[in-house]
Amino acid sequence: MSEYINEREKIIQEIKRLNCLIKELRINKKETEQKIVEFMEERDMEILDGVALSDLKPNSRKKRKKKSEKREDALEFLKNYDIDEPETFYLNFMKTQSF
Repeated sequence: MSEYINEREKIIQEIKRLNCLIKELRINKKETEQKIVEFMEERDMEILDGVALSDLKPNSRKKRKKKSEKREDALEFLKNYDIDEPETFYLNFMKTQSF
């Protein structure tokens, strides 16, 4: 049984080692991509050797709506469609969405 424990420990150590290596590779990839982006932007290039500039630029993520903003938008939506008692409708709808 101790051989399984030793094997498990070896696996854990190898995973840690590989995670460190992957971290370094991701950093190098990001730096290299930034250099490519700068090169392409200086020359007004959209594609270089099959790599599109848009693929290299970081994506801007949309902010998530706050719960209160979602609620306000939902109530406004329900009012626009002439739902009777949109507040009650919304509360009942939200009950169906929870686990």
